[in-house]
Amino acid sequence: MASSRSAARGGIKSNPDLLSVSFNQDSTCIATGSRKGYTITNCDPFGKVYGRSDGATSIVEMLFCTSLVALVGAGDRPASSTRRLQIVNTKVRSPLSSSSAPRCSTC
Repeated sequence: MASSRSAARGGIKSNPDLLSVSFNQDSTCIATGSRKGYTITNCDPFGKVYGRSDGATSIVEMLFCTSLVALVGAGDRPASSTRRLQIVNTKVRSPLSSSSAPRCSTC
C-alpha cells in the first residue's frame, strides 16, 4: 500500500517547510517560498540567485527575469500577514511597494 501512495505522488517526497513553488513568465527562474523565507533559483545554469531568511513566505512571484519580486507572508508574525502584498527589488534589497487588504467586516 505504501508503494502505491508513493507512486501516486510521483515518488516525490513532501517537505512541510515548502509553502510555494513557481516559475517566472519565461521559465528561466524558480521562486520558492518556505517557512524560513524565499529563494530565487536560476534554471540554466542551475544555481541560487537570491534568497532571504526573514520569515515565512507563502507566495513568491518573479517578474520575468528582473529583480522585481512579489511576496505575500504566511502570517507567522504581524509583519508577514497573509493579506499583505510586498513588491521587492532584490538588487537593492529594499521594498518598492506594500499594500494590505482590509479585513472583511462580515467574515
